[in-house]
Amino acid sequence: MAICKFCGADTGSSGDICESCVLLLGQVKGELPTQKVNGFLIEDYENNRELACICYLPALCWLPWCLRPHSQYLQFHCNQGLTYSIFFAIASGLWALLHFLYRIAFTVVYHPGTVFAYARISGTGRIWMLITSILFGGIILFYLIFGAYSALRGSGKPLPLIGRFRLIPFDRLKPQQDKSNNKR
Repeated sequence: MAICKFCGADTGSSGDICESCVLLLGQVKGELPTQKVNGFLIEDYENNRELACICYLPALCWLPWCLRPHSQYLQFHCNQGLTYSIFFAIASGLWALLHFLYRIAFTVVYHPGTVFAYARISGTGRIWMLITSILFGGIILFYLIFGAYSALRGSGKPLPLIGRFRLIPFDRLKPQQDKSNNKR
């Protein structure tokens, strides 16, 4: 029983690579691609690195995976981009909640009980809102730049702290088992 060196599927006795990987890589004749960069095939990296950058845009993180679903390089970066998008949504929600709480906590009402009453956020509240805006914006921007840069240079390194989650299954290259052989 041989195992495909690219996707890990059972190849039977046909050799080092399964038929699915041979067909996907377009290498039916000639030599098989064996050169890898950071765990990804060089052809996969060279053909998909620009698309992998799109994975880190929150609204478009799924698009490259739909265009080329058999690319392991895009699967990795789409997973990272989806994780980043979820983190972006949670961080944005926390930022909005903090701003709402700051408005409640630091609002000063002038001339209460009169017709000329008005509310204003105190100086301390404005400073805290500015600090949290810079902090959250900086973190979001860091992850965006880190992800896009790693996609362009062919890195398989996950995003710090949030990149270890697998939201997209990576085993899409495994061939379907023949069900007719299992009925015996």
